[in-house]
Amino acid sequence: MLGGSGGGIGPVPGTGLGTSPVGGPGGPGAVGRSGRDGALIALARAGDVRAVPLLARALEEDEVRRELLYATDGLGPAAAGLAPLLRRRLARVGLDERLYDRAAPLLHALAAVRGAQALPEVLRILRGAPANRRDRVREAALRTLAAFGPAAREAVPDLRALLADGSAAVSTAAAGALWAVEEDPAEVLPVLERWLRPDLPGADRCAAARVLGGIGPSAVAAAPALRPALGSRDLWVRVRAAAALWRVTGETEEALPVLLAAWEEDRHARVDIAECLAEMGPAASEAQLVLLTELTRRRRHNAREGASGTYDIHLDEKLLTLCRAALARMERGAY
Repeated sequence: MLGGSGGGIGPVPGTGLGTSPVGGPGGPGAVGRSGRDGALIALARAGDVRAVPLLARALEEDEVRRELLYATDGLGPAAAGLAPLLRRRLARVGLDERLYDRAAPLLHALAAVRGAQALPEVLRILRGAPANRRDRVREAALRTLAAFGPAAREAVPDLRALLADGSAAVSTAAAGALWAVEEDPAEVLPVLERWLRPDLPGADRCAAARVLGGIGPSAVAAAPALRPALGSRDLWVRVRAAAALWRVTGETEEALPVLLAAWEEDRHARVDIAECLAEMGPAASEAQLVLLTELTRRRRHNAREGASGTYDIHLDEKLLTLCRAALARMERGAY
């Protein structure tokens, strides 16, 4: 989990990625830097475009916290001006055993801002990943290529080659990226269906379901492969499959009961479930009571005794926002 009060993430030489813990080796200046970065992270997560020039300044400095890069999600394409700075940093990352730690935050930020001009640098990471954590490096790069969409057409040969990768995370991410570039379901659906087999680990099935959900109605032919996962012992497999089934079929009859049961079973699944309920709108009116209950709960379910983390707050705010959005859509549909 990124963020938190338990100290900083150490500097990552060669990329300018790192943090100084408050009161730590960074000296007195580290305290001010930490406070500034915390405010900037909050602005970015809230989608406040005033964070963009401040983020640019941070990227031009010797160090930048990884949390700042992951917070660019909140800004999205509005932060497109950061792409050249991110691209230059990614170009300096060494293809060594620390590649994932150095490159992943930059890849995430480039995906968030749709920085497709960094395609050559992303391909360098994808092709040059060393054996250490190679799958995670490739998955991160593939997610970035998927965010680039048709602008990543140069990557198609690499994507096709990775469809047959032995890692579900890599294979499904390659399928998602190839879909984003070419939008040809005939090429990617068989790959994703292969990773939905009941005998495979839950993480593999979740990865396939997530990508199918992202494809949406064009993946409706995969609905029969998703349905067996609704009865999985693994809660996350059920949640991912139910959400994907809704997104590819537009039908709630099978998906909604699974999602509501999982809501009560594991509070940590509620953000993902609420996102799907908000998409369903009036079709999920059966969920109104659980959404209202969540909004009126005074003690938040993810509060921990003796510990805190900024990302906990971010996720909780996201959950509440999604609950409100879902209820608003249901109310509009009632008239």
